[in-house]
Amino acid sequence: MLQYLTSDEGKDELKSIGGLSSQTAGVLLRDILELEQQGAEKFFGAPEVDIDYLIREGAINLLELLGVQDRPRLFSTFLM
Repeated sequence: MLQYLTSDEGKDELKSIGGLSSQTAGVLLRDILELEQQGAEKFFGAPEVDIDYLIREGAINLLELLGVQDRPRLFSTFLM
């Protein structure tokens, strides 16, 4: 979507939604690219997590993030 909005054919639509400059869209695209380079598609491309499963009474849930601790942008995004 951001690529379309920053393209020649999407410029008018970008102007119509307001509040998002082409520079801001460029920054977002660079951040998304950085996340993709650190393997974000493995986390964000997965099916939705069932929240009820994570908050069952009497259950302890742990997330092991050792595989991404050396990728600071992905690690912090996932924790948010």
